[in-house]
Amino acid sequence: MPETTLYRVALLDMQSMASVSVAWPKCVISGSPAFSFAGHNLAFACTPTWGITDIYVSSEIGSVPRRVSRILGEPTGITWTKNDRSLIVGMTRGRADLWRVDKASGKAEPLLFGSHATSPTVAPRGDLLAFTQKTETSNIWRMDLADRSKSTHRFIASTRFEQNPKYSPDGNYVLFESSRSGFSEIWMSRSDGSDVLQLTHFEGPLTGSPHWAPDSRHFVFDSRDAGESNLYIMDINERVPRRVAIDVTDNSTPSWSHDRQWIYFRGDVPGKGGIYKVPPQGGRATLLSLSERFDPVESLNGSDVYFAVGYKMNVIHRMSLKTGVDSTVTALPAHGELLAWTPAPHGLYFLKQLESGNAALCFFNSTDGRVRTIVELPKEKRPTPMLGGLSLSPDQRSLLYSQIDELQSDIFLVENFQ
Repeated sequence: MPETTLYRVALLDMQSMASVSVAWPKCVISGSPAFSFAGHNLAFACTPTWGITDIYVSSEIGSVPRRVSRILGEPTGITWTKNDRSLIVGMTRGRADLWRVDKASGKAEPLLFGSHATSPTVAPRGDLLAFTQKTETSNIWRMDLADRSKSTHRFIASTRFEQNPKYSPDGNYVLFESSRSGFSEIWMSRSDGSDVLQLTHFEGPLTGSPHWAPDSRHFVFDSRDAGESNLYIMDINERVPRRVAIDVTDNSTPSWSHDRQWIYFRGDVPGKGGIYKVPPQGGRATLLSLSERFDPVESLNGSDVYFAVGYKMNVIHRMSLKTGVDSTVTALPAHGELLAWTPAPHGLYFLKQLESGNAALCFFNSTDGRVRTIVELPKEKRPTPMLGGLSLSPDQRSLLYSQIDELQSDIFLVENFQ
């Protein structure tokens, strides 16, 4: 498996028990494999970049897969219709949750039912379609650092997902991602969680990763509105998104430098994917670090840039802006234990998954390289895994993070499905 792939579809010959050689497309993730009822066609989903899904079909086992359609969002499952002419595709964080894709033309049409549907499957006998309706509610919680005897409390909540909060530098506002409108959009509240206001209205494409400019008036974010990930800047008073024109493609997870001169981001030029920086007005980007790196953010003193490494994004590196030296922050956990992190004076705060199943807030001191545990959260507290999902208030008295508060699923059956 290539190092640039998180996981992928593979074919196994059941007689020889050997892997079948296939010219697979380049994907961050490929999955949801589904054989047609006749058994000759194989369909699967390919994620070339987060928030975008390509549907591929192989006409014969082992043949070169053909891309038949592109859908914005993240795949949750694929099944064939009984006549093998169409695919039913489950999606999340897009314009619809269930899609019908014509195998020949690639035309994708949303189905008018199946809210929150995942894992669709068509019965081999009868006209039946089954799917799982999965409901996950995540809310933003506030942790008091000044008085740790106080318990965490719910800060911003809805019946959908609320995540990736960001305090403004002046401490007056909070940006966050929310799906309360039915789509992944960026919202804003006051620092006490009141006066919640929707800022973006893309209505479908995965939109998120907000980060404030030092002036607490502008912010940068990413969206897949044009069929690929691009960076946008918005003024919170004007509320009109402006795309940042860059000579690098597939740009995501941006952040602003403290001197306001640069925007750091992940770019994905073939063979040159990595961390870049570009002036806020756009133009030619400067490469800082190659390979699979994400979520760059400057240290509070402006001397270093931290970023996650690998598609699993569970190893943190630090690069000196003066020397260009890139090193692993070895004191931080890896292998899925790291849940979220944010820069702080003289280091990083981070949430860590413990062997007990609990999560703990810890602090990494960049001066001496030591880690100390601040507080262990109760077992019922389940922070949402999102590496940029912590935010430290400017007065350093509180932290915001996202937490899964409800997770449930039901199975639904559709009769007379054609």
